[in-house]
Amino acid sequence: MILAFADDFSGASEVAGVAHRHGLEASVISGSDIPEGREFVAVDMATRSMTETDAEAKAKAFGKLAANLSPALLYKKTDSVLRGHLAVELSAMLSETGRSTGLLIPANPARNRTISKGEYRIDDIPLVETEFARDPAFPICSSQVTDVVVGAESLPIGAPLPDSGLVIGDTATEEDLDHWAKRTNEGILPAGASPFLAALLRARGRQTFVKEQPNDLYERKILLVCGSQSDNARRATESLDQAGAPIFETTLSSVEE
Repeated sequence: MILAFADDFSGASEVAGVAHRHGLEASVISGSDIPEGREFVAVDMATRSMTETDAEAKAKAFGKLAANLSPALLYKKTDSVLRGHLAVELSAMLSETGRSTGLLIPANPARNRTISKGEYRIDDIPLVETEFARDPAFPICSSQVTDVVVGAESLPIGAPLPDSGLVIGDTATEEDLDHWAKRTNEGILPAGASPFLAALLRARGRQTFVKEQPNDLYERKILLVCGSQSDNARRATESLDQAGAPIFETTLSSVEE
């Protein structure tokens, strides 16, 4: 079994989608009841909305669970632009699983989200100058990854991995993702965005299965759920509204009711 932990439901769903596209039977769960017989299980730890102290405690509990299950591959899904309690969650999972080094690869070159010399850029714009600097919960205050993930070390391509600690690898191309994937071993906890998981699956011989797009897609009734407050999400919502699609805004309290 391959086991992935994410800090929110969308992240768990995203990596499950990656696994599915690589031919794996995937499940998404909330909680610690891991289903048997699944090739891939993505767990929503729901720590993004917690305090740092509570997120650390939850990560320790799930790290202990992972150690008992001994999955063929353990992956810690993080936000691609480093929002959330990354440092404490990764440190907690390292200690509980007995891994020595955390290898964090959050970049997504296919979307022009790259890291070079420790600086994160989106479309060649420093991260701190993007909309993520205005994030309501985790505003980005620096483009240097080691400022955002305190205690981590920035590592260029080809540099030797340290014996312990948390490192964030420079990643500017798809080939860089494959480079880092090939350097993982049993003592390393791989972490990052969904493209790094895809690279890890490729390194294990998994190929993407391309399915034909349904020819009746535009005739179907589709429910699109968006939990993002990003500029792109707002623009997409405005576009759908202008096209005549019904738009419903909701809050967490109304969903819980």
